[in-house]
Amino acid sequence: MPNAAFPITPDVAADTGIHLGDGHLRIKRGGPHGAYEYDVTGNAVEDQLYLIGTVMPTVSAAYSLNSPGFYINPDLTWISLRYQSKPVALFKHETLGLPSGRKRNLSIS
Repeated sequence: MPNAAFPITPDVAADTGIHLGDGHLRIKRGGPHGAYEYDVTGNAVEDQLYLIGTVMPTVSAAYSLNSPGFYINPDLTWISLRYQSKPVALFKHETLGLPSGRKRNLSIS
């Protein structure tokens, strides 16, 4: 049964567009060793303002997630916001139909 923990709002719609372009969902079920992660990654130089000024407020408004992990790779080529949330990950996967893992052949129906 789909997880309807969040209403479909303009912010959820905007975040879905962000997810389709720059996002990644990782769901690893397994009790205490499970992982439920949503991340949005961009170019470390070009996308900092987008991630901080657009992605963070959109995710906050859509899901009330306010404290992402903030990662920059050692070569300073990419930057990533990572959210750990089982309810959000399951909503994105089970209700919105977004894949866990690689995004292939995505469509909006």
